[in-house]
Amino acid sequence: MIKDVGHWRKIIIQRFTETKDDFGSAVKAWTTFKTIYANIKPISGREMHSSNRENIVRSASFYIYFDSSITVKDRITYDSETYDITYIRELGRRESMEISGEVRK
Repeated sequence: MIKDVGHWRKIIIQRFTETKDDFGSAVKAWTTFKTIYANIKPISGREMHSSNRENIVRSASFYIYFDSSITVKDRITYDSETYDITYIRELGRRESMEISGEVRK
């Protein structure tokens, strides 16, 4: 059962791909793998200081129906921000999953 934490929102799962251009050179890019709906729960936000630079990290959990093709090598785009997937947890018996992600700025 998917945790009811709010409204369903559209998210994009992106996957890193490598193709060849017309000259045979490798072209590496993030491409849309899937567009799905998720229940989203913001977790935290924190500021870190290193090398005279301020970094902001925000975390969120995305609750979706089970999909074994999504991995921690993928990333999520939602609300004009890109979340690196840090953890995937199966909920129930292949019913749904919680995907934890972080945005770093």
